Amino acid sequence: MQKLSILMTNIIMAERTGTEMATFELALALYQRGHRVMVYSPSLGRLAMELAARGIPVVDDISQIGIVPDIIHGNHNVALATAMIRFSKTPAVFVCHDVINPFDKPFRSPRITHYLAVDYACQERLLVSGIPKQQTEVVINAVNTDEYTLKPDISPKPRKALAIIKAFNLPFLKEAYIDTLAAASNSRNISLTLVGRGVGNEIENISSIIHDYDICFCFSRSAMETCCAGTHVIVTDEFGYGGVLDAELAKQWPDNHLSKHIALGPVTQENLLHGIDLYQPRKIKEAAQAWRNLTSMDTLVERWESIYHNSIHNWKSLDAADHEDAELSHFISGFLPRATGELRSVAAIKQSVSPMMRMEHIDALTDLWQNDMPFSDNSLASTLILGEGWSYPEPSGVWSCDDTAQLKLPIKLLKNHGRIVELYCKHYFPATAPAEETAKVDVYLRDKQIIVLKFPHKNPGTSTEIWNKIEIPVEVLDSQDLLITLRLVICQPRSPALCEGGVDQRTLGIRLMALRLSQPKNTQLGMQNHG
Repeated sequence: MQKLSILMTNIIMAERTGTEMATFELALALYQRGHRVMVYSPSLGRLAMELAARGIPVVDDISQIGIVPDIIHGNHNVALATAMIRFSKTPAVFVCHDVINPFDKPFRSPRITHYLAVDYACQERLLVSGIPKQQTEVVINAVNTDEYTLKPDISPKPRKALAIIKAFNLPFLKEAYIDTLAAASNSRNISLTLVGRGVGNEIENISSIIHDYDICFCFSRSAMETCCAGTHVIVTDEFGYGGVLDAELAKQWPDNHLSKHIALGPVTQENLLHGIDLYQPRKIKEAAQAWRNLTSMDTLVERWESIYHNSIHNWKSLDAADHEDAELSHFISGFLPRATGELRSVAAIKQSVSPMMRMEHIDALTDLWQNDMPFSDNSLASTLILGEGWSYPEPSGVWSCDDTAQLKLPIKLLKNHGRIVELYCKHYFPATAPAEETAKVDVYLRDKQIIVLKFPHKNPGTSTEIWNKIEIPVEVLDSQDLLITLRLVICQPRSPALCEGGVDQRTLGIRLMALRLSQPKNTQLGMQNHG
């Protein structure tokens, strides 16, 4: 296969975590196969120095790269956009690693031929952000199986457990979480060791100690790595219990609860003991082999090579877009206000700290639901239902602060309280907006437009609150997913700072004040909005 010049981007290359390690290990694997690899990151640290020492140049100034790459492998939108501006004729692929981080939100460009996701949940983020499904694909993160070697002997009985605890997102959960791990381990006469930033005991290479342990409590990338080493992995963090990482989950990937970020239950001693009692050396070895086969770098690096070559071929067969510079400029200029708005959102904050959906919260919301549910505070409804694109709830409601905003509706809630969704909201009109103007919001479900909401502007400087009705198709309720995502595309978002000279720099669209659910009066499907 033809050797390529590959430019990889990442927002930071400093520590041995997350996308940094994914970038580090894939870059090395590509380099070892004879490709020319370069890495651009605006924030460098020790990991960048280590990568450079192994022969791969790493820069924080994109202008320092004098070689035009054949392909750009883009982790993180801002870093990718910077590289695309620097190399205006090079095609790119974008990889989504996280379901809520604003840096993992995709942007559209004809030069981005492929949008990749590391799991099912990340693919859903691509789809609800408007990326056509045929352009998306799930490619699991690789594990360095040369580093995480399979232990020669698996103990017939567990005696030592390791808990990998990353930074606690909600510190008040720390003590209870650790106490629960300790109590479950002690009840089975298993010694417990805590490592990780969350407990001030960082271990640079978990692979150097993992063979000393029979059980590992961890999640995400650490779960796959330690499983590949022959450890009985119980997937858990402070927000949820994900069960045991076994061979069956590897066979089902990406169509399983872990790929969808769904917890099986809360972190309780009972759940942890259930996971511990599933310890069987034969099944642990089967799980290790299954996950080694699934995440093998040798297999996945070939897949990446195929994706790169397809991207280059597809780009050469297309005509260059006339307005791509304008598209990139629009993304860059709008990113920082959008990121600020998303990070201020209660929903974004709460969801960003929970890698797995908490089923018990959906149950609680369903039990406590009352119609005309307000979005005026940090409530459970705001936390679960408000997705990307909303600001922090204010006493008068919550404003959309992007050109798209998401509502995540639990299917259980719709089944119990009704699939007619009514939104009480108003559209932002600046004082300069002409009378009789009508603003529109397109509503999408699973990449299909289901309704256009209309907001008439009758008097200059004012807007009228109205109820907008959306009927969810009944067949959607048969889905095995926990949530459905309504994507609201704001056709005419405006900034008060630009329109009226105010201090509010957000890009406002609609203000959502309340939501009610009801059952349809008849079985005929239809969507409408009314005042």
